[in-house]
Amino acid sequence: MNAPANVGEPMLAIRKSYKASAAAIFEAFTKPEALNQWFGAYDRPVASSVDLTVGGAWSIEMEMPSGETATVSGKYLEIVPGKRLVYTWAWGGTPDRVSQVAIDLAEHGEETQLTLTHTKFYDEAARDGHHQGWEACLKNLPDYLETLA
Repeated sequence: MNAPANVGEPMLAIRKSYKASAAAIFEAFTKPEALNQWFGAYDRPVASSVDLTVGGAWSIEMEMPSGETATVSGKYLEIVPGKRLVYTWAWGGTPDRVSQVAIDLAEHGEETQLTLTHTKFYDEAARDGHHQGWEACLKNLPDYLETLA
C-alpha cells in the first residue's frame, strides 16, 4: 500500500490576528489594487492581476532588491469569500515547482485570525525561503488594513 504523495512534504503554517474584518482581509488577498499596496517582502513596486474565479489565473510581479523582476503566479482552486482562499503558487523561474497556498479566516469579535498554510514545496530550502517571505509580506498587511478604517 502506497502512502499519500504529500506525506513528509515540507509545509508551513502561519497564524496572525488582525484588527479587521474577514471580508477586508479577503479583499487584501484578492483585489489587485490592494495587493499592489501591501504584498511583497521588499519595499519595492508590486503589480498584480487577478481573475477571481475557480480556475482563474492570478499573478504578482515584484521588483527585487537586485533590480530584477520576479513573477509568481497560479490558479485559484477554492474561493469562499471572507472565509477561505486556495490557490497554486509557482515562480516564473521555476514553473514546474508548483506549491499550494490556503488562506483561512475566522472572525473573533473585532479581530480576524488568518491562517496561511503553504504546502507541496519542492524541498525544505524552498519552504524556509517562503516562510521568511510570507512573514515579511504579512508584516505589511496591518498598515494596509489601517488605511481602510
